[in-house]
Amino acid sequence: MIVSNGTRLEVRPYNGGKETCRHAREACMGKISTGAAPRFLGGTLLLVIGAGFAAGALRYEVGGVTTMGPGFAPLVLGSLLAVLGLVEIIQSTRSTSAEIGASIEWAATFCVLSAVLAFAVLIGTIGFDPAVFAAVMISMLWDRPIRLMRSLVLTASVTLFADIVFLRLLALPYRAFGS
Repeated sequence: MIVSNGTRLEVRPYNGGKETCRHAREACMGKISTGAAPRFLGGTLLLVIGAGFAAGALRYEVGGVTTMGPGFAPLVLGSLLAVLGLVEIIQSTRSTSAEIGASIEWAATFCVLSAVLAFAVLIGTIGFDPAVFAAVMISMLWDRPIRLMRSLVLTASVTLFADIVFLRLLALPYRAFGS
């Protein structure tokens, strides 16, 4: 039996009492959210967006794996996003867990969005590597307690990896430092 204590749900053995009937009635009336509806809607959103990008990519030359055209990456990534959305939809219909709607971590959301904005602003002014460094460091500010050494090591590692992959291997037209 699923019992709500106001902040979270607990699973207790069935006792055959009236309390069980009340909680079953609340669950049927929608007072206890199973978490399936948000997962289903999120999966549907991923599916629609992914299918839209994949369909839009077909207007461009796709090419092959060795000779990629401008539509190749949007087609592959859009298809992958659509498949992930479909998986999420299927999992939401099979979900038997009962949970009250997940709370949004506003601090984490703010830090990640700020990091994206900082990267967009800084890449043109101070260069790719400092922009990546700043973005990763800003996105790690939500982690409590802040571990400075761990943050610096991870940020430096991600910056080095991004530099090697995007500037050296893929030769993106950005300068490592400066504009």
